[in-house]
Amino acid sequence: SVNPGAAEDQDLVDNDCDGFVDEDFISTGDILVNEIMMDPVAVSDTAGEWFELTNRSGGDLNLVNWVVYADDGDAFTITSDLVVANNDYVVLGIDNDTATNGGATVDYVYSRSDFSLANESDSFFIDVDGSVIFEMSYTSTWDLEAGSSLSLDPSKRSATNATLTDSWCASTRT
Repeated sequence: SVNPGAAEDQDLVDNDCDGFVDEDFISTGDILVNEIMMDPVAVSDTAGEWFELTNRSGGDLNLVNWVVYADDGDAFTITSDLVVANNDYVVLGIDNDTATNGGATVDYVYSRSDFSLANESDSFFIDVDGSVIFEMSYTSTWDLEAGSSLSLDPSKRSATNATLTDSWCASTRT
């Protein structure tokens, strides 16, 4: 049942052999950027940048071959299986060593030379097989604070709300 002519099933298998898993069942807002550490102070940007994705799809998702990019040309492709359970999250960052990255537990490492987070304004786009399923941009008018991640209000986790400045705030330090 797995071959180039097969229909895609929602089963965490690439049934049609195109490199994407269950892409026919992905909709806008199924994955959201939920938190962004763009300006760490405990460590340098080159070690401490990361962002968190939340799965709101209703099922588990494998993000292999999904593309994350910005309007400034930065981009990377998730090149290995990265399964995020329904209503769970994964962290993508430039360093997965908690001793050198400021203490973040990173599930997937990408190269900062491919994708870096600007401290004052940047954008996120997430693409699955040519379809943008998430997009947002932050600017210096948002509640940005060095050393604090930018966090999406849990009550506003939708594709529409994630684009609004009042849906985000600087995280509380502990």
